Amino acid sequence: MQNLAFLSQKLGMSVSGSDRENSDTIGYLQSKSIEAYVGADCRVVDRADLVVFSSAVGQDDIERVYAQNSGKIVIERKTYLGLLSQLFDRVVSVAGSHGKSTMSAMIAYVIGRLGGDVTTHLGCKPVGWNGFLYSDKRDILVCEACEYRRSFLELDSYIGVITGIDYDHPDTYPSKKDLCQAFATFGQKSNILIGSEQAKSILKMPCISYGFSRQNDYFAENIKENHGKYSCAVCHQGERVDLNLGLYGKHNLLNALGAVAVCNTLGYDMTSIVEVLADFGGIERRFECKGKMPSGARVIIDYAHHPTEIAAAISTANRLGRGKVWTVFQPHTYSRTASLLNEFACSFYWSDEIILLPTFSARESENDGKNSFDLYHKLLEKGQVCVYAENREEVAKSLKKMTSKEDIVLVLGAGDVNKLADMLVEN
Repeated sequence: MQNLAFLSQKLGMSVSGSDRENSDTIGYLQSKSIEAYVGADCRVVDRADLVVFSSAVGQDDIERVYAQNSGKIVIERKTYLGLLSQLFDRVVSVAGSHGKSTMSAMIAYVIGRLGGDVTTHLGCKPVGWNGFLYSDKRDILVCEACEYRRSFLELDSYIGVITGIDYDHPDTYPSKKDLCQAFATFGQKSNILIGSEQAKSILKMPCISYGFSRQNDYFAENIKENHGKYSCAVCHQGERVDLNLGLYGKHNLLNALGAVAVCNTLGYDMTSIVEVLADFGGIERRFECKGKMPSGARVIIDYAHHPTEIAAAISTANRLGRGKVWTVFQPHTYSRTASLLNEFACSFYWSDEIILLPTFSARESENDGKNSFDLYHKLLEKGQVCVYAENREEVAKSLKKMTSKEDIVLVLGAGDVNKLADMLVEN
């Protein structure tokens, strides 16, 4: 929503907006002359010609109800993004169950650094820049294409990207078959489809593929790992260029391969692309090191809220340190926890210590599925030792006593669990 506000402002509109709680985002929007406030103010709604709401805003929201009763045009975020995307010559939409934020930011970063006319709509904040780029020429729009509530089907893409497909969002998709059908429709709506090896094998659709095996159009050779960071040779149609990535995790090497495929398809040469990618600093809350605790333990936060992402974060952490890996996880939504309960219980296998915080409900109520305490019991059933904690303060106090210099504390989740990291590293 923040980037939609920036984009609307750049397109010449007067923009205002509200949120339930105060945050740094509110202050940042205000610094950019956008009327942002906490709570409801129907006087502001009165001045609006169009009201846009996100999926997190319920039907009983005061401003939404007032706007509808006042005869205002009221549309969901996904519809509005689809309308704005039509103002651009070429839309690059990055979809997938994992990695779409990182890959979208990589693509935008490369195009911007290489002098391209690019505008962005990202749901993340890259390290070192705010993630918003705008070009008056309206040539290329790079945006994340979210599958939740089939939002990505509002986009007609010049290049559509599918990073991978894992079952998620059970409140939207009753089965993985339904999810795959939605991704297939997204691919069919794209003029050019670029997909990971995994996505191509699932959908069985023609596409430009990328991955670690030679059967892909873009693939990696001579993969090397150095304390969790990776390098490789990127190969395509006989061309071979070396890539040294500054990000942790083999999954980010895969994201980089996808970014190379997209940017090369847009006409940028591979040598220039990999040179720029080497400088890419990642995005906030994606295996981001927040600092050290008084004990010397490193604190790393990650947005991981799906079993596949949790396992990848723990695997990466295990390559970095000689001590214990402490994983603190805040489940995100009750429906996801219920639908993937067994998968969640298996994803923590390589963590030395596991601490669970109460579920971040987001848009749901506890009746929509299972909670963090249910996951706690499932882990115990599988023979894994874990702790259930009621609040961040309790966790921070315990970790400050129990961690040592060689340890890594992973703080995982898509809710407000990142606040724990600030509590841990403060002096």
